[in-house]
Amino acid sequence: MPRYRLYGITLASEVALETLHAASCDELEGDEGEVQLALRAPAPPEPVEHWDFERVWAGDDEPWLSVAERSGGLLVRAHGRADFAVDRAGRTLVVRPWPGCSWPQLEELLLDQVLPQVLHLRGELALHASAVALDGVALAFVGMSGSGKSTLAAALGQGLADDCLVVRALVAGELAPLEAPGERAPSGGPIVPFAVPGYPALRLRPDVAAAAVGAAAADAAPRTATGKLRVALPPARPLPLAGIAVLEAGTTEPQLERSSRRDALAELVRHVHRLLPGGHARLTRELDAFAALVAAVPVWRLRVPRGLEATDAVRSILRRALGEGRA
Repeated sequence: MPRYRLYGITLASEVALETLHAASCDELEGDEGEVQLALRAPAPPEPVEHWDFERVWAGDDEPWLSVAERSGGLLVRAHGRADFAVDRAGRTLVVRPWPGCSWPQLEELLLDQVLPQVLHLRGELALHASAVALDGVALAFVGMSGSGKSTLAAALGQGLADDCLVVRALVAGELAPLEAPGERAPSGGPIVPFAVPGYPALRLRPDVAAAAVGAAAADAAPRTATGKLRVALPPARPLPLAGIAVLEAGTTEPQLERSSRRDALAELVRHVHRLLPGGHARLTRELDAFAALVAAVPVWRLRVPRGLEATDAVRSILRRALGEGRA
């Protein structure tokens, strides 16, 4: 059975996943953190009387994804594509495509939409963010869809994550879910957040892909359902998370402004992958994780012009901010 490493978990799949070929695991110790992925034969969708939660695209009234709670877990439906059955611990994931759903469509749904939300069930802090490695540390970029997270990640350095970034804490030499409140780790030392890589690829517009990796490499990249190209990256390891930038567009020159902890907390809670909202215990755990994160890592507002022309200027102000943070 193929096994892959991404988002800090091991994915054991009944079928090979083309996107994750470079992230396959040759040697893994035990099965802690493993998700079992099972593929079922295509079948028409089963009737569902009530959905507990639904998501719609901006400007569209029809849901593209719906979630229903069940006794054994959750049913996640990507309308017109597939059903995903998930247990409440986020350890098993059964996929049943609808007739006519192709395997590339199914794999894209799994990796880009469903799996990031399953991480939330597992107690992980999964940000709707892209991240890069820069000068030996990780920088994350959050923002609304279309704000340019992937474009900036492709321009600045080696990509670590595209659209989903798991943030963990280094505790007693091991990376663990970031959930401890306050500014000190249980051992008494400072909390050190780490950026955990996703799968080794970025989804980029064709023009951005050509500028970032070259026209030949861009032409060879597979297209996603949105028309973007999936550009392969080298495998990466977790890195200390040195800062988070909230992207805003519309300026002629890049501008960076440090946010207060209160403003940073209010902003970041908007950018997290959640399978189901609500639930007192779940929300408490999530807020504790964010409180620990903004206490340990600077959060900035980064205003950037569209395109890649300001890449050098953006890299310069980010490096300066990182140097000030280390001083």
